Amino acid sequence: MTTNSEGAPDPQTGRFAVWIAGGLGIAAIVAYGSYQAQQRLAARERAPAAAEGRTQAPAAPQQLVDQVGTATDALDVAKLASLDRELQTAAARTTQADVGNDLRVARASALSVRALEASIRAYRSGEPAAAKAELATTLINGRTLTDALAREGVSPASVARIEARLDLAEGRDITLIHPVVLMPDYPDPELRLAALSRPLFSDVELADGELDGLTAELEGVTPPTGLSRLLLAMALERGGDTPGAESQAQAVLSQTPGQPLALVMQSGPPSERGAAVGEPPPDVRSGTPDPAPAEPVAEPTADAVDPSIEPKPEPTVQPDPTPEPAAEPKPKPETPADPDPKKATKPSAAGGNAKPSKAKPSKAKPSKSKPNKAKPSKAKPKAGFDALLDEGCKLVRSGDPGGGFNVLKKAHDLKPGGARVTLCMAQAQDKLGRAASALALVDRVLRKSPNNKAALLLAARLESAQGNKTTAETYYRKVLTLDPDNAKAKKFLGEE
Repeated sequence: MTTNSEGAPDPQTGRFAVWIAGGLGIAAIVAYGSYQAQQRLAARERAPAAAEGRTQAPAAPQQLVDQVGTATDALDVAKLASLDRELQTAAARTTQADVGNDLRVARASALSVRALEASIRAYRSGEPAAAKAELATTLINGRTLTDALAREGVSPASVARIEARLDLAEGRDITLIHPVVLMPDYPDPELRLAALSRPLFSDVELADGELDGLTAELEGVTPPTGLSRLLLAMALERGGDTPGAESQAQAVLSQTPGQPLALVMQSGPPSERGAAVGEPPPDVRSGTPDPAPAEPVAEPTADAVDPSIEPKPEPTVQPDPTPEPAAEPKPKPETPADPDPKKATKPSAAGGNAKPSKAKPSKAKPSKSKPNKAKPSKAKPKAGFDALLDEGCKLVRSGDPGGGFNVLKKAHDLKPGGARVTLCMAQAQDKLGRAASALALVDRVLRKSPNNKAALLLAARLESAQGNKTTAETYYRKVLTLDPDNAKAKKFLGEE
């Protein structure tokens, strides 16, 4: 019996087929698992960005304001530049007026910090083109924004400090334009130090004693900011302490890597300062820097008179007590009884001694009550902006520009930036012989009130006195558009 195995399947072939099918299945499972792993990894990478966007949006306004403060302290101008667009966008999108105003003020402050840093860097750098370009841009944007904030009455004190920083960046001596910056308790101590340090980044000379005093004040800053460190570096360098200056610049770079002004400081003083001194922007007249060295010497005398402002109202109060002494001569005849108690105190029981004792309390009572009446009369003029403004302008017109300027300064502190108070301050500075300060003040008036005829006339006369005939002619022609019969304008233009 034979067995036919030709048609039976080969068992080896079946096993191979099972193995191949199993391998393909395992490969499919591995591929699918790998694909899923890649998808999960990509989802994890996208999740933080989305979560970050969700968490930052609600806290963005206050966070942006805080970032401006931090970057200002570190003088991180790159960070301030990157925040500019974010601040502008956030202010435009918010529906809360207060939040929007805070963001606009923060943006204006950031622009003023960048402008001042660029101004100092343009003076220090041997290649100031980039710094000048940044200075021009930040000044234009900063002025536009602060003018709008001032018109709307947003944070007058903060905006006034920002304007002062922009003025300093323009090359102006803000101790003349904003005298309050010299006060030891000025709310922006960094700006005060920058104003005092202006000779370090201008052509103004410092005496040895002045340099030592400025250096000591800069060394006493606690905590130091990026700007105060670099100002100290410039003061040390001016005094010959090059290692100390390099140390201060390095301290800034360790906190803010790549800080442009610190890098310039590390390269040492420019070999030729003439090329480094940045020409002031178009808003700064060519004649303003010249009288600057003399003006800071004269102005402190006006600031030092601050305490004397209080005695000026006193004459108005003194007439109250003066009638009283006229009514008290009656007890004076009794004073001959005084020698008696001086010789012997025992007869104090006598009626002659008792009468003076009654007269003395009668003197004390009115003297106590009268000062109480005088105190309110002193406080009212100090607290009222209009009263201070009227008094200051009258003093300027009546021939006391120094006293008037001191009173006007107090009015300006109450409501900074007003056209009338600024114009009166400009007139006072003009009468004191400080043409540069007067012109800077009247420029501020014209930026906010371009059709102010009194300001135009004053600016035209000041420009003409400094030899700027073309600018003066422009002002006088604008006066004629407002007042076609103005004699001063016609006389200057030869149209009489």
